[in-house]
Amino acid sequence: MAGRNPPTLGGGGSQPKIEESLPQLAECRDKSLKLFKLTYEDHVAFIRKNRIGLEDPLSFKKLEGSRIEDLKKVVEDFLRKENKSWFGFKDFLGEMPDETLASFNAKAFPLILDEMYTLIQDLLKFNLEHKIGEGGVSSYPKLVSLRTLYFGCDSKILSKFEKSIAQSLDMLRFREEDDCRRFVSYSLFDLIFTELVKGGEIASYIPKFAKSRCLFL
Repeated sequence: MAGRNPPTLGGGGSQPKIEESLPQLAECRDKSLKLFKLTYEDHVAFIRKNRIGLEDPLSFKKLEGSRIEDLKKVVEDFLRKENKSWFGFKDFLGEMPDETLASFNAKAFPLILDEMYTLIQDLLKFNLEHKIGEGGVSSYPKLVSLRTLYFGCDSKILSKFEKSIAQSLDMLRFREEDDCRRFVSYSLFDLIFTELVKGGEIASYIPKFAKSRCLFL
């Protein structure tokens, strides 16, 4: 009908102003740019800096010497802290924490390193077979894709990692059997890969990325 005003969004009242949403839009923009930098730009820079080439796309430099001792110290400090916490896994070091830690360092820690390397290689090989496919890693975009490792809690590769390490933790005293699995799959896993980022062994690690975890090598 002539003379009627056009309908407004929401059924009435004044039109919403985009300017009112600018702070929220700016926040979304900044988060997206930060994520892009972390998952792509920093990853590409890491690959270039470490001279990871198309001829050896599965390469991963293992920890040596002082870096192994650094990581061991970080894990030991974490275990001592968790042992005294009212949350998590309190008192799991038992009545003689020092002896328990000595046993952990001698028996469990070397296995944890070995299983960590195995996990990384298994994930890289999985990507090579299922993500890259025929033709192999023939370009740098494919190399970046290959070395971006997504895996969820239901991953068979992660489950293998958890079970292997859990079997070596008999010196730790957990209240419930499932606590040991949770300790490995969350506490130890996140701690170790966060430390690898700090030490420059991997580009970055995101514990929660679209309901999965993600390693950038």
